[in-house]
Amino acid sequence: MKNLRILLIITIVILASCSRNDNLSDKNIRLNMYSVGDNDYELTYNSNNQLTGFETNTRSNSVIYNADNQIIQTGAYRYTYNELGKLSKIEEDGNQAELIYNTQGLLATMNFRFISGSTRNVTRTYKYDTNNKLIEIEEKGNTDSYKTRVLLTYDVNDNIVQVINQTSADLITYIDRNVISYTYDNKKNPYKLMLEKAGINNPITYYFFYPFETMYFGNYVFFVTFYFSENNLLTITNTYSSGISTTQYSYSYNERNYPISGEKITKNSLGETQTTYYNWTYETY
Repeated sequence: MKNLRILLIITIVILASCSRNDNLSDKNIRLNMYSVGDNDYELTYNSNNQLTGFETNTRSNSVIYNADNQIIQTGAYRYTYNELGKLSKIEEDGNQAELIYNTQGLLATMNFRFISGSTRNVTRTYKYDTNNKLIEIEEKGNTDSYKTRVLLTYDVNDNIVQVINQTSADLITYIDRNVISYTYDNKKNPYKLMLEKAGINNPITYYFFYPFETMYFGNYVFFVTFYFSENNLLTITNTYSSGISTTQYSYSYNERNYPISGEKITKNSLGETQTTYYNWTYETY
């Protein structure tokens, strides 16, 4: 009976602790500082708790909103919206992208031009599954004799678990260039918290948020598609014709299940390793 009583007390304490953690709201917490290696990035907010900038010792990137609380600038990138409130144009230092949507309001095509010695024009097309998840991005430059494609696969938490990068030399048949597999923890991604303070609730975004580590897709590096996972990466396995590279992450977490420190160990196909350290700090308001 005494042992049963002790077990009951322990169970109650555990349940109470879990309940307290579950009840910790994210509404009054925000990411304050992000560090990778020797580089620190400070996030700033206005009185409405909107993200207004991310800064380093050498670089400042402002986030500016219009009267409808839509982002119109992040750093050097400027954004324009159509009459339906959809992002319709992105501009940066003479480069420009036009976004075209399908009848479901999903991005169908991005036409962009960039200047790199000469002016280049590129078209990206986007395809979705029956749940409106982005599953394919196809890309071709106007002077290219080939095109590229990215295929995306998700888990039940909407985390991308596989990326297949492909190339078509004849513009018809695709071959795999590399296959990347991902695994995740079951904790919260601090960058999703940052995006929410900018009014972005979709894991797929076309707003440029330098320098937050995330996945991005696009053969050309201009106006790429950014993806912020629901959870934090644990492993990355990149398989390509000449070998395999791996990345492993480990974290310490706070009481709200956000990471506060992390370590990333990358190993290339030659067996060479590199270690990177991360820190995240938060503040309440």
